[in-house]
Amino acid sequence: GKLSAFEERVPPLPFPSLSVGKLSAFEVSFFFRAVVEKIAQEGEDAGCTVADVTGEIFDMVKPAHPLYITLHDLVNCKVGDTVVGILTDMHSFWQYERREQYNGHDEGEGDQQK
Repeated sequence: GKLSAFEERVPPLPFPSLSVGKLSAFEVSFFFRAVVEKIAQEGEDAGCTVADVTGEIFDMVKPAHPLYITLHDLVNCKVGDTVVGILTDMHSFWQYERREQYNGHDEGEGDQQK
C-alpha cells in the first residue's frame, strides 16, 4: 500500500534511525545541519536556524508523539517527500523556502480561494 510505496522511494540509508522506528529533534537537527553546511559551502546563507527548521518540520508532520517522528507519521502527514527533501537536499530546501514565500504559510488556503 501507501507505506510500502513511500519506503521504496526513500532509501533507508539517509535515515538509519527510521529503521529503529523514530527520528527525534536531535536527529532532524543533525540531518538539516548537513544541508546548512552545504548551503554555506555554496557561499549562501540559509536564512534560518537549524532549531527553527526542526520545529517547522515537527509542525508540518504533526507526529503522534511530540518527541519523535515515525515513518508512519511521515506517510500520514502528506508532506513526507518535502520533509525528506528538506533534510537531505539543499535544492529541495530552497524549493520549499521559495514556495513558502510565494504561497504564504497555510498551503491549503490558496487552493480554496480559486
